[in-house]
Amino acid sequence: MTAVSPLFADLPVDRRASIGVQETQTPVGSFEARRTWNGRTKILKPTWGTKYSLSLSVDGDRVRMPPIEALQPGAALTVYSSVWWCQRIAPWQQETILLRDPVPGTVHARDAATDADLGETVAGRVVSIFGRVGKTMVWYRPTFYCVVVRFESRGGSTDRSSGWSLEVEEEVAP
Repeated sequence: MTAVSPLFADLPVDRRASIGVQETQTPVGSFEARRTWNGRTKILKPTWGTKYSLSLSVDGDRVRMPPIEALQPGAALTVYSSVWWCQRIAPWQQETILLRDPVPGTVHARDAATDADLGETVAGRVVSIFGRVGKTMVWYRPTFYCVVVRFESRGGSTDRSSGWSLEVEEEVAP
């Protein structure tokens, strides 16, 4: 049975192709450290945000392959991350703006001290919490709009082990 994958927004993938996926997120780009005249360190980095390179891989017994025709280098792909990101709401604030679009249904606000689930309202990237007390952490899975860099599939002729790996990179920094 093929359904829309929990990993890809617009790519129908068999469930056995995405069970046990390992994801690695690596910031793309570099920064430079400079010293001022009084010896303080200043970090020089781009002002437009941080792009990420993602590596997804699955290995196991009888792992099925995702549709290869959609994973050619240069193809656009929307990736629903399997890694949870955390962002805090500043003291005395009622809302925060998330760094990436959240995967639908994955935003949760929790009290940092008691781990109590708080009610939240989500509108795009803006998360609002009303009537909060103390420090609040917002947990969500980010959405990445990427370009396929490399796709690789693996398998053996004598055993049932197989797998695949995918490298993608964000098109633009949000």
